[in-house]
Formats: sequence, C-alpha cells, structure tokens
Amino acid sequence: MGASNRVVLFLDLDHFFAQVEEIQQPALKGRPVVVCVYSGRTETSGVVSSANYEARSYGVRAGMPIARALRLLPPTAVFLPARLQLYSSYSEGVMAILSQYSDKLSVESVDEAAVDITDRVGGDFSKAEELARELKERIRSEMGLRCSVGVAPNRIVAKVAADSSKPDG
Repeated sequence: MGASNRVVLFLDLDHFFAQVEEIQQPALKGRPVVVCVYSGRTETSGVVSSANYEARSYGVRAGMPIARALRLLPPTAVFLPARLQLYSSYSEGVMAILSQYSDKLSVESVDEAAVDITDRVGGDFSKAEELARELKERIRSEMGLRCSVGVAPNRIVAKVAADSSKPDG
C-alpha cells in the first residue's frame, strides 16, 4: 500500500481538564470553568491549565496567569485546582478505546493521540470518516467526553483538521 493510501486519525479531547470537571460536577455545565495550577505563593498565583468554551469566550486561555483570568471572567466563573490523577484515568480510558482501532497508536499527550487506521479502512477515506464518527460516539457514550477528530493522509494534516473542527468536530 502506497504512502498516498495512508489514513491517520488524530483525536483531541476538547478542553479536557475542564470537561472532566464538568462530568464530575454536572452543575458546572454552562458556567465558565477554569482549571488551574496554583503556585502557592498567593491565593491567585499560578496559571490556567484548561478553560471550557464559556471561559474562552471571555478571552481566557491555557497558560494565562490566574489573576488575569479572574479579571476577565464574571463572578459566576468557577476556578478549580488541577486534579492530574483524575484526568490521567480518563485519558487512559480513551486511549484504551483508541487502541482497539489500531495497534499503531501514538499517544501525543494526556488529551491527544494519533492512530494509523490504514489497515482498518484499506485506505478508504469514506470508511475512515465513518470510523471517526463511531469512535467519537464510543468516547462520548463510554467516557462522557467530547472530542474533535481529524482524518488525513498524515498526522500533521489530521491534527490541523481536528483543530479546525473544534469543539466536538
């Protein structure tokens, strides 16, 4: 099978840490949610690790100082400390699902992975799109998580496709 027939799926878990917090605490849905890594120097020192789309609509982004996010957001916003062990357990569940689709899985980070599905779909991009939709549904039904998935002949283009279709694309 030639390189032009290669099919790669790239999965990105949307606002992953904040989304897990929303699953754990359903009352958070619809509110700006910011997951933070606190430095401990002061009550507001540290950085934003993840923000849901409600918080992002106010300009809050990962890597931003918590103090700045506090100034941008309304009083209804929720700031939570990062719970890395919890997020890792959700990530492991997602990666276990992904590994059922191909043994050519490349875990990029806790919330991203690339999967070569060429053998599974025989180089057919229509089948790959169906598989991507099935995968998204499984992750939503089994883990409660939304994700964006890109399908392309290589990892880089698949990642760009996933990024351009956020959220839940």
